[in-house]
Amino acid sequence: GQVWSWNLLEQTDSAAGAAKSQHMNLDNHVSAVTAVAFGMHNIIFTAGRDKIITCWQSGKAIKIFPVMEIVEGMQLLDSRQEKGEYKLVTAGEKSELRVWEFFFDRKGGKHTMSCVQTQERNTSAAAQPYTGLVSFPDAIVALRFDNLIQFFDRSSLERKRQIVGYIDEVLDLQYLPGGRRIAMATNSEEVTLFDVDSSSSELLIGHTEIVITLDVSKSGKYVATGSKDRTCRVWETSSQRCVGLARGHTEAVGAVVFLQGQNMDGCIERAEAHRASAKRSRTGEDKTSPALVATASSDRTIKFWAVPTKNWDGEEFVCKQTIMAHDKDINAMALSPNGALLATASMDKTVKLWSAAEGEPRGTLSGHRRGVWDVQFSPIERCLASAAGDKTVRVWSIADMSCLAVLEGHAGSVLSVRYLGMGQQLASAASNGVLKVWSLKSKECISTLEHHQDKVWTLAVPRAEDGGEAALEMLSGGADSRLVVWRDCSAELAKMEADKAEEALLHEQELFASLRRREYLRAAMRALELNRPFQLRTTLETMLQANLEGQTVSAFVAALSHEQLLKLWELVRDWNMYARNSALSHALVQELLKVDVPLAVPGTAKSVLDPLAVYSERHFQRVDRLIKDSFLLDHAIACMDNGLVE
Repeated sequence: GQVWSWNLLEQTDSAAGAAKSQHMNLDNHVSAVTAVAFGMHNIIFTAGRDKIITCWQSGKAIKIFPVMEIVEGMQLLDSRQEKGEYKLVTAGEKSELRVWEFFFDRKGGKHTMSCVQTQERNTSAAAQPYTGLVSFPDAIVALRFDNLIQFFDRSSLERKRQIVGYIDEVLDLQYLPGGRRIAMATNSEEVTLFDVDSSSSELLIGHTEIVITLDVSKSGKYVATGSKDRTCRVWETSSQRCVGLARGHTEAVGAVVFLQGQNMDGCIERAEAHRASAKRSRTGEDKTSPALVATASSDRTIKFWAVPTKNWDGEEFVCKQTIMAHDKDINAMALSPNGALLATASMDKTVKLWSAAEGEPRGTLSGHRRGVWDVQFSPIERCLASAAGDKTVRVWSIADMSCLAVLEGHAGSVLSVRYLGMGQQLASAASNGVLKVWSLKSKECISTLEHHQDKVWTLAVPRAEDGGEAALEMLSGGADSRLVVWRDCSAELAKMEADKAEEALLHEQELFASLRRREYLRAAMRALELNRPFQLRTTLETMLQANLEGQTVSAFVAALSHEQLLKLWELVRDWNMYARNSALSHALVQELLKVDVPLAVPGTAKSVLDPLAVYSERHFQRVDRLIKDSFLLDHAIACMDNGLVE
């Protein structure tokens, strides 16, 4: 509970005894001191976990004020300090900010301090104490125990923004229509509504155990969540309030889906309007809306939920139908684009199709050798994709329940699958953190994405009708607590390839035009840029034979860049393997050794110079043998000239 105050302007390296006069020990707290604030007139404020604020002047405690809560952060706000008026803001265990006004009487009179403003108290069950406080010119930033970073207005203490500091394991993701906002379940009882651009977030608070699945309504006004507390809740995204509760499962709710074929928004709004305008009817039979939400659970059942339009209390949904669907846990559900079919994926290795309106079975898809983790309908064709623990993704026909394709390549269980590119591609995520993108036309993997370090539980893609920049994105989240944004760069890459091909065509035309005009130096440069080794070699050989002024091998080598010199060294190494190219190779080596040798990269010198030396030695031996053989020929000719040979 001590605070040491040092005068840095007067502190020297003098003896320890002299140094004692240059610091003060502020010893008044009986618990840890967590915050210090400095004011004018040698005023210091200290606060701690003993629930008091102490005002010090020149090392003496002049006033002690009880604040009735453990203080974890304190900052000095703008105030009239020259008149002895100070404003302090504190944050602590009560999960609220409080502003204190302190009046310092410089004449030695009475010093007063009072609470003049209190942030609206957070009464939710998930309210957490503050652990830190930082003041900026335009905002006050508070850190909560649950790693939330909150920004408040300095004058009104109204929360302007909120950032999730740590998202934990990402279990499920869904895009909200009309922008780059997502709903995210993160191994917590709370669901996060997250803005990808600004990192701002809002929390949906109500579940008592971890939320493991969620779905977003077609309009984006509502989010449905399923939790280990065996309930499903429906939330209004604008107000973050729970507008519906469905309970009846005996185990964790592992999948939830809005039955968007029905007018879900209208049903809830009409039910709420009826409840607000009329008293509850105590006679007659309740009427219910069509089924709005379907849930699946580890208890192997599917339940269809509706809103009672007559006697609704504003919270409880009514179960219209329960189906014993699978033999083992149900992991995922998906609704067809037209809202007619419901698909469920289970650990019993099957995918089953159901009528979304009546709940009647429509077929069973069998073929996986392990439990099925995810299922997704194609947005344009009558087929669906399933991901399973047997490391495969299967594409199924809805018409005849046959398997159209088996996509193999993952090294671990495939946990999530989504359609991309208007149904022309598939993205899949595996337990080893690897994502793959598949072409349904060629049934091959066209891209492998590696960024996660643990299981990737979920993928999210925006709806095709949203359009804009978000339509080119994909999100992935997993056990490594990472939320990764992937962008489709196919159009940009295609444009770059087209531009590159066009540029290569122009250079090729320039190459042949230069050869016709006997501009060998320009032609050799273009051949090197186009990576045409044969054309470059023939051009350089012609250049050596022509020996035109200004168009020599020496001028060619001198005009090359560092990267081009390294490329030419590699070409010379390859050409030198053949006797017919040895003359050109050694002429180039002679010129290359006159300039900077770009072989500083480890391993490059050995890979280039060693083969070059070996084959050059062979060429030398061959020429040496040829010269020795020529001596015999010279002797024979000399003998013929002297008449020694008849």
